[in-house]
Amino acid sequence: MYCCFIQVKKMAICKISEAINEIRELTLKIRHGCSRTTGTNKNLFMCKAYLAQATVLHRVLEFYGEATGQCINLLKSSISFGDKVDVQTRLLHLSQGGKEILLKSTAGAIPVSAMGCFKLPKSILSKLATMMANYWWSSEPHHRKMHWISWDKMCLPKSLGGMGFKDLECFNQAMLAKQAEKILNNPHCLLARFLKSIYFVDGDFLSAPLGVRSSYAWRSLLFGRDLLQKGLKLRVGNGQRTRVWLDKWVEDPIVGLRAPWIKNNTFDVNLRAEYLIDFEERIWNQHKLRELFVQGDVDIISRCQPVCHRDDFFTWNYNKNGRISVKSAYWLASMEKFKIHHSRSFELWRSWPWIVWNLWKRRNELLFRGEDFRWRKW
Repeated sequence: MYCCFIQVKKMAICKISEAINEIRELTLKIRHGCSRTTGTNKNLFMCKAYLAQATVLHRVLEFYGEATGQCINLLKSSISFGDKVDVQTRLLHLSQGGKEILLKSTAGAIPVSAMGCFKLPKSILSKLATMMANYWWSSEPHHRKMHWISWDKMCLPKSLGGMGFKDLECFNQAMLAKQAEKILNNPHCLLARFLKSIYFVDGDFLSAPLGVRSSYAWRSLLFGRDLLQKGLKLRVGNGQRTRVWLDKWVEDPIVGLRAPWIKNNTFDVNLRAEYLIDFEERIWNQHKLRELFVQGDVDIISRCQPVCHRDDFFTWNYNKNGRISVKSAYWLASMEKFKIHHSRSFELWRSWPWIVWNLWKRRNELLFRGEDFRWRKW
């Protein structure tokens, strides 16, 4: 059923009822039981889901507006449907909030299974994004409306001025990064052993090349690995696997993960991190650190003590538990794509709605509360 909520004066309700009762062939009614004790009411008008009855209802409301000089605010009115109305009709009349929920819960989740295994072509992702954008701005098929904001800006988080829609390319890369992390941390699983026998027989997954005639699945995994390496951190356990001068295990706050700077002219290329650990105290050997590294690297390495009871392992920098999640990987991919960096300007943007709301509230208090319009102390 069509349900239209409007604000009317109680003295005009009887006039609308008379106009409706004159239409004998239509079952158009005002719901009884609505409160009529105040000057304005929220009234419910019901009719069958037919174009003819909806047209009559619209004509009655227009007649009321012309007679009273009051324009009915359709933006503050809403339409709801009964159980027998088909889904296509409901989708065409969703509000912006309903469209947002539909796009986030349904449209963004359709290609998830394929995204977790393969890198989808940009042409397909572009078509999906175009369909989502067209539905957001105009739900009518084959009717294009003006897109006032680009879809890239709509995909930004709400705290940064967007609508929080998923960027499908970033989401695809985040899903593949999750798969790449499973292969990295589970080298004995069937898939990891199969890939190792083909693409990196004598190496490891992080340093494996693309290859000449690689499969589409392998190229898709490397696409996710690129994102994984941006947030991956090597933690030293017993130090048996970490190569001191070749692996990136020093977390520089400016450059990021890197190998330590070379202090001496001669050094052992195959030196392992276990040489630098005092296993009795389970801490770094400060004498050996100062002997091999510059003072800046010594300070960085000393901040994080080794975990001596286990092998060397990888952690994810953008999650508290150290494990990668699709949410954190998508955040990193979107920040990289849109070149967004945390700054004080974003903090100001997040507080902007609060500032506007308080200004509007104070303005209403000054104008409508009290007996005069004198400026009051805030």
